[in-house]
Amino acid sequence: MSESRPTLSVCILARSSRGGLERLLDEIEGIADEIVIGVDAASTDDTLAIATRRADVVFRFEHIGPPVRARLLILEHARGDWILSLDEDEGLDAAFAPLLPELIDQSRYSHYWLPRKWIVNRRPLSHVDAAPWFPDWQLRLFRRDPRRVWHPGIVHSGYRVLGAGCREHRTAILHYEAVTLRPDERQAKIDYYREHGSAGRSESAYGPMPETARREATPGAALSDRSRTVARAARLIPDVLPVPPVPAAAPWGASLDVTMPRDAAEGAAILVEVNARNTGRLAWENGGSWARLHLSFHVRRANGEIVRFDGERFALPRIVEPGEAATFLINLVAPSEAGDYVIEWDFVNEGECWFADCGSSSTRMPLHVTV
Repeated sequence: MSESRPTLSVCILARSSRGGLERLLDEIEGIADEIVIGVDAASTDDTLAIATRRADVVFRFEHIGPPVRARLLILEHARGDWILSLDEDEGLDAAFAPLLPELIDQSRYSHYWLPRKWIVNRRPLSHVDAAPWFPDWQLRLFRRDPRRVWHPGIVHSGYRVLGAGCREHRTAILHYEAVTLRPDERQAKIDYYREHGSAGRSESAYGPMPETARREATPGAALSDRSRTVARAARLIPDVLPVPPVPAAAPWGASLDVTMPRDAAEGAAILVEVNARNTGRLAWENGGSWARLHLSFHVRRANGEIVRFDGERFALPRIVEPGEAATFLINLVAPSEAGDYVIEWDFVNEGECWFADCGSSSTRMPLHVTV
C-alpha cells in the first residue's frame, strides 16, 4: 500500500457466521483499504464463500476451540498502517466512518479503546445502557507494528499494545450476539468458553439483560449508502494454517551486561552500570494501559536464599527497539548487614511478569558486604 494517507486493514475472524459476516462487510466496505478474514476450518455454512467473494485476503485456520488463539495469526497477513479488529457478530455505528480519518491521521496515539454496545433490539435498534454491557471498552483499533502488539491467546482477553492509548467515546462497536443467539445457545456458549479456559472472564455480560436502561443505536451505513466502493479479488491461502499454542508469557527478552563492585560497606551507595540489550520481540516502551517496564533486582544470600525479592525500580532511559541496547547508570544501596550476597538483575513488567518468567535470563553478580 503506497498511498500517502494512512491505510486501514479490517481483520475479521469468523466461524459459521449465520449471516453476520455479510452484514459486517456491508458496513466496512467503504472504510477498509484491505479486508483480511480468517475462517475457522470447522465452519459448516457459506462463511468461507462469502469471505472469498468480498475480502482481499482469506485463510482458513485449524479449529482448536474459540478462535482467540488466531488473533496474532491474522495480523501476519495484514498490510495496512492501522488494524481494526472485529468479529462477525459485531458492527460499527454511524459515527465511525466520518471520524476514522481523524483517528488514524495523527502521531499522538498508537491505539484506541472503543466502547461496545450490546444490541438487544433490532427495531428500533437499541443497546443496554448499563454496566457491565456499557461502555465495555474494547481495544480494537491500533497501529500495525509487530514490535508493539501482542495477544495472550486466552479466551475473553484482548490485544495488548505498547504506546499511548485513547478511550474514544464518540463512536462505538455494535455487538449483535444477544439478538443473534437464542437463550439456550448463549448458555451453551458460556459453557463452551468455560471448557476452553475463560475462567469466568466477562461472564456477567452473558446473564439476563435489563428491560430498562436501553438506548437507541445507529448502525453504520449499508454498502449502497457509501460514496466509495472497492473491487476486491480475494487471495485465498490454500492450506489450513496451524494455530500457535497459548504462549506461557509475553515475548519479552533481555541480555544484561552488569558492571558493579564486588565489595561494599554496609548500607553504602555503589555505582552500577547495566548495559541492557532487547532480545525479545516487543519494544521496551512505557505508557498506555499495558506495559510498565523497569529494570530491577532481587537480593539473595550466597546460598540462593531470597533476602529481598522486589528491589528498587529504575526507569527506562529511552524507548528500546528489539535488537537495540540502552545503558542504565544506577546508585545502588548495599544491604545493611555484612555477609556474602548475590544481586540478581532482571526487568519486570509491573503486574504481569519478570522477564525471567518469559524465558529470558537474569544476570547474577556477587557482592561481599563488610562492616
